[in-house]
Amino acid sequence: MPLVKEAKKVDKEFIQEEKQDEKHVKAIEKDLKKAEEKESGLAKGTSKAEKMKLNDAIHAHENASIALQRSKEEVQSKQAALGDASRKVEKEQSLLEEALRIKSTHIVRGIASAQEPSSVHGGGVQPQQTQSHVTSPLDNRGQDTGQSSKVPGACQDSPMGSSEGAH
Repeated sequence: MPLVKEAKKVDKEFIQEEKQDEKHVKAIEKDLKKAEEKESGLAKGTSKAEKMKLNDAIHAHENASIALQRSKEEVQSKQAALGDASRKVEKEQSLLEEALRIKSTHIVRGIASAQEPSSVHGGGVQPQQTQSHVTSPLDNRGQDTGQSSKVPGACQDSPMGSSEGAH
């Protein structure tokens, strides 16, 4: 937000400059009014030096008016640039807020998924596998182990003693 502070500072400076220029113009206008009063007296026979002084005051007033107009145009231009910069800052701030919101959502989802039991994420509680007392000819990957499925010491006549059963 330093850009916004700088923009406000520049705006205040231009307003102060404009006020000073207006004061200067008012002073010149006052001098011009006095000069016009003297000019009316010139018709009655004023000296050549007074006429030159009056012309100098008129030229100074014209120059000050031109400078004031340029200053006003410059202030307007800088205010427009300030407005553009302010809109850019607002847009960047909006984008940063949106990025922060998205990042926060991802973090919250990551924390929530880390707390859920799930084999997909590799964490959480895994179901316990029970060991069978009967050995299978296949290991846990479906490969033949070459072992018999019959339990040693079990009675072959009993349907419960064999995994094949007696049918």
